[in-house]
Amino acid sequence: MNTNTSTSASSFSSLPKHYLFILSEAITLDEQHEVVQAASKLAEEGYVYLASAHVKTMEDRDNLRFMPLHTDRLPCFGEVSGVLVARDQDLARTAKEVYRDAPVMVFEPGVPFDSVSESRAIERAEDTSAPAWKPRYNTVSELRQAA
Repeated sequence: MNTNTSTSASSFSSLPKHYLFILSEAITLDEQHEVVQAASKLAEEGYVYLASAHVKTMEDRDNLRFMPLHTDRLPCFGEVSGVLVARDQDLARTAKEVYRDAPVMVFEPGVPFDSVSESRAIERAEDTSAPAWKPRYNTVSELRQAA
């Protein structure tokens, strides 16, 4: 009977993860393109959704689901493994309320994490109850750690 418990625990850990990127109208199309490139690496781990102010209709592209961003109602999911909000502290606070069990992180597209001062990163983390996100990654494991 203990075998069933360990089997279900291992099958639970193998479930795909769901990542949500939130990109407000303050994000340029070039910045969105950079985020898409980084987000596509997470698609190896599970499902990746991009709610963007630049997207007009829902569309699947390159293993990513693009959807319009409605700031008055964020997308609903059963479970979210991580929410990554580009630049917008207010959206991050809203996301923290909507996705209570998921870590919510704010990141600055196009700015390497090393160039953001540690005190500024801590301020952001306190504002949103989450650490800042490094926008450029080389491996899926680095992305997984951020989310």
